[in-house]
Parts: sequence; C-alpha cells; structure tokens
Amino acid sequence: MAALTGGVIAAGLWIGPGEGVTAGVLLAFLFLVNLLVTPLQNLVEIL
Repeated sequence: MAALTGGVIAAGLWIGPGEGVTAGVLLAFLFLVNLLVTPLQNLVEIL
C-alpha cells in the first residue's frame, strides 16, 4: 500500500500543476486509490 501511495504522489508531483494536477486533485485521487486497494487487502487477508 505504501509503495502504491508513494507512486501516486510521485506521479502527481512529476506531472504537476502544468497539467492541471492541483493538491486537491492529487488528494482526491489518493482517496480513490485507497478505496480500490483496501478491499483488495482485505480479500488477501481472508484468503
């Protein structure tokens, strides 16, 4: 999870404001990534 979060942050900073990625957009995308990854982590724990 930490590697994925770090990758999203790094990509957001690399793309940057020049492409319209603001802090709010980056935060919203991190939230969406978290919504996707959390159920997958729970599934792996159960299996």
